[in-house]
Amino acid sequence: MYYVDYNKSLKYKLFHIKYLSIFFKVINYLLEYDFLSIINKINIILKKLLYIRSMYLYNVLYLTNYEKNIQKNTMFLNNVNLSIIIFTDNINNCQFKKLIMSIINQTSNNWELHIVDKNYNTSERLKYNISKNINIHYYNIINNNISDLINNIIINTNNNYIGFLNQHCFLHPSAVFEILNVFITENSDLIYSNEIFYCNNKIINLSYNIEFSFDSLRSFNYINNLLFFKKNLYINITNKSNYTNYNEWYYDLLLKLAEKAQIIKNISKLLCFIKEINNTGSRYLAINNDILSDHFSRLKINANIKETSISYIKKIEYEIINKPLISILIPTMDHIEYLEKCILSILNKTTYKNYEIVLIENNSKNEYTFNYYKSLEKYKNIKVIFSKYNHFNFSAIINFGFKYTSGEYIILLNNDIEIITTNWIQEMLMFAQNGSIGIVGAKLYYSDNTIQHAGIYFNKEYMPVHNHRYFHKNKTGNYYELVIPRYVSAVTGACLMISSSAFKEVNGLDEQFEIGFNDIDLCMKIKERGYSIIWTPYAEAYHYESKSLGYSDIKKNNKYNKYIYESNIFLKKWKSRIINEKMWINNI
Repeated sequence: MYYVDYNKSLKYKLFHIKYLSIFFKVINYLLEYDFLSIINKINIILKKLLYIRSMYLYNVLYLTNYEKNIQKNTMFLNNVNLSIIIFTDNINNCQFKKLIMSIINQTSNNWELHIVDKNYNTSERLKYNISKNINIHYYNIINNNISDLINNIIINTNNNYIGFLNQHCFLHPSAVFEILNVFITENSDLIYSNEIFYCNNKIINLSYNIEFSFDSLRSFNYINNLLFFKKNLYINITNKSNYTNYNEWYYDLLLKLAEKAQIIKNISKLLCFIKEINNTGSRYLAINNDILSDHFSRLKINANIKETSISYIKKIEYEIINKPLISILIPTMDHIEYLEKCILSILNKTTYKNYEIVLIENNSKNEYTFNYYKSLEKYKNIKVIFSKYNHFNFSAIINFGFKYTSGEYIILLNNDIEIITTNWIQEMLMFAQNGSIGIVGAKLYYSDNTIQHAGIYFNKEYMPVHNHRYFHKNKTGNYYELVIPRYVSAVTGACLMISSSAFKEVNGLDEQFEIGFNDIDLCMKIKERGYSIIWTPYAEAYHYESKSLGYSDIKKNNKYNKYIYESNIFLKKWKSRIINEKMWINNI
């Protein structure tokens, strides 16, 4: 199958990006050496200007003639086709025409369209033009049950692949080609894609949808604009949905399809364009709790469904099994003002009772530090151990401390963390007890209430970057990523939970990473074993950015060469896997 990256054409159209990107690299170089903060502001302004200039729909929709010909002339095996179903309700005729034309103008003609109209308000002229296309079928739902009607459409079609498209969308010209390509080459059962939100022909938001996760989907239906699946997957669902409301029917069907699917793919390309209304989330509807309850019942999962301040987002609380012992590992060296705040926040706020704290002392010099250790002797669940290392090696220190833990799960915690959420351990443990999840990360803030950590992805230089860094803690983030649990590439070792068995399975932290990349490397090793990494917004803490260990100022501590050395080791070890990583920080 020929692979076409149609986004490359954008690079040719916006030739100025090349020269501005060089300028950005110069600015970033200056920033690394702590030049005036005004340079950072200039950098941000220029990036915004570049972003604005590239945010026109034409730039994203553009295909070269060569790309069009390649896709039009591609013959799929067995002459496969897509059946696209669109449910319409009081749709604007102009938007409706745009949607229909985006399908008619696909580079691949392997499709048929089924329009299910609730209110029969489409103009007669538009309906007449539609009727002339033999690949388009029009239905009125006034006298039909939505479940029965759509079920009959799916059962009676001769096509092996079925899909739903939101009425507020239109498709990229390559959408059908790309979807069929993924179905055939990757044997996918269920597919969704990344999306663009637009208004007045300008892009206002990019939604690079997260990797599929039931934990995310139960909280927020982020797959509500474009969904395609194998017909056989639908046929194998024995208890078809009977909901009369389309949005409820669709969400119920989505969960049932996902339960049966073996391979679920998120196409990384931007195939779906959604017309935004006042740049709000008003289009999203509240999830019916009965649908989730039935879903949990089918999977035999014990969970409570909680409402949040956002009507269409739920908080799922999974049952904690057996309340296992949790070992909290805290490496420390002097700076007792931070450690004391950390310990007190754990003791005073933590509602989970079955935990121990293991402090790993590493080359402290201040007498006050050792006096503080003595003051902790009154706590039966706190012990101080002394590392055998005469220099700083974070990985070696953690591995050493792990030998003194007794917990079924461990939490790696920096000594400059201050706990906020009283049930922070439960919020992490409910995911850690899921056999498919290897590591759980927390939501961390700077002291000014901006976000320090909300999960880590990789950029196009294959290096880890923090998602939504510097956003205010009350922001919901791009596509609500800051308020729902989601799978990520990695999480910071400043606060993460992992089972002791998984930690042993990957031989702990790699000790060649002395000052950095050890936590990212741990996540990569865990994922290599088939586990997922999840981040939760409900375990919250302040992080004073490793002030005691100097991570935030590596160069001033003469560790810059070591940092570069370790970054090269990391790339050599993981670059090939990162290239195939699904969770990128993307740019058009």
